[in-house]
Amino acid sequence: MGNIFADQLIVKEIRVDQGPMFRYFKPGAIGRASEYCKRFSHISIVLEQVRNQKEVSGGSNGTSSRI
Repeated sequence: MGNIFADQLIVKEIRVDQGPMFRYFKPGAIGRASEYCKRFSHISIVLEQVRNQKEVSGGSNGTSSRI
């Protein structure tokens, strides 16, 4: 495949899935305990190598897009 440079890569797909949940208890007043949940997530990014410079440039009408 050879060398791959950052300017030749585009983001093809981004996926965020639910990961494990860490449950823990914190002490409260008058002997109570409150349950808290710390949520984690799995982030998957799929990159694609671009062969042409035309695909890397912005939109066809010359306007820039913001994320």
